[in-house]
Amino acid sequence: MMRRLLIVLFLLVFPLSAHLQAPDAPLTIVAKGDLWTWQDSRLNKITNWGYNWEMALSPDGRFIAYYSYARITVEAIQRVGGIGGGKLPGNIWVIDPVTGEALRTQDQPEDASFFSEGVPEKAVIRSTPMWSPDSAYLAWTEYIYPDDGSTTLQLVVFEMAAQQARVIATGLPPQAGVPGPMDGVWGQTGIILFNSWFNPADTTYGTGVLIYAPDGTRLSQVDYPLVNDRAPLKQLLVTDQGREYMAITYGEEWERVDLLSGEMTPLKAAPEGYSLLAPETSLRLVAAGTVDEFSEVLLPDGTPVDLARGEGWRVYHVALSPDGQALAYKMFNANEGYSPLTIWRDGAFETVPLGADQPLYQMVWGPIAWRIPEDAG
Repeated sequence: MMRRLLIVLFLLVFPLSAHLQAPDAPLTIVAKGDLWTWQDSRLNKITNWGYNWEMALSPDGRFIAYYSYARITVEAIQRVGGIGGGKLPGNIWVIDPVTGEALRTQDQPEDASFFSEGVPEKAVIRSTPMWSPDSAYLAWTEYIYPDDGSTTLQLVVFEMAAQQARVIATGLPPQAGVPGPMDGVWGQTGIILFNSWFNPADTTYGTGVLIYAPDGTRLSQVDYPLVNDRAPLKQLLVTDQGREYMAITYGEEWERVDLLSGEMTPLKAAPEGYSLLAPETSLRLVAAGTVDEFSEVLLPDGTPVDLARGEGWRVYHVALSPDGQALAYKMFNANEGYSPLTIWRDGAFETVPLGADQPLYQMVWGPIAWRIPEDAG
């Protein structure tokens, strides 16, 4: 009876048949460990935990899934101070940014413990959540801490309507560096996990992707080549002529990687980002070769957008409005640091008043997808 009641309440709070209208979806920001929305020139705080991070916007633009430190983690931080050495135990939440109503998908084990003297360690560290293309499911990977030598890394799928999580694959390969979960993205091809491996037998390492079907079947493993003994600096899931690929770059040129065969093809142009809800009329974001950087922003006809900051500025932390017509961004200049968080629409600028005690961690607005320009080959 209680479970039925919870499901009914969930459906009332998150009505699956409703859809946000593009102008109603607010810009959502992670700052100082909480989620804030900026709408009608007002900054509104919609969470009050102080330890929320890593948002993922659903492809329909309605909900945000995010990673939140578990209570045992927060209590450990309060006892011992900062804890280094990788990602910390946490849970996945889903929030409606318009109403602020939130749902925790899963909690820690009942006997969970973290940095508690005299108590055996036991916790779950989860990846950034990944939405299915139809927004009906979430996926994430879980690292079971501490590593006891058994199955410690697994892939989980959560069904939104049923409020039910299930493990679909176990025995995922351990990751190079500090042990932890695997991030990824869910595309039409499958659940694509970013794989970073190390072979201690011959001290070799590499990066690539593992691809799983929604039922947990492993479809393929693709390893990227090392160039000058380094892995790609950036990888983006892109579409090209109706098919999905991974576009990777080592800093300048881009390569298109077939997700099933691993075949690589040089690209003549960088991938472009656009509003998934308005693909034909959206502003276009041209990806640069480093993380979180964009080489330029274009109007739908290819005309560059003048963001009016002068020479030496680079665009970072970009979010597109659902209608694709507005841009939220920060810029960086080596001599002046970061610009304020700014919104551009039709040549007009608006500054979002984040204070010095609210440094921007991440922001989302409308869902962004990536494609290969028609002339990229």
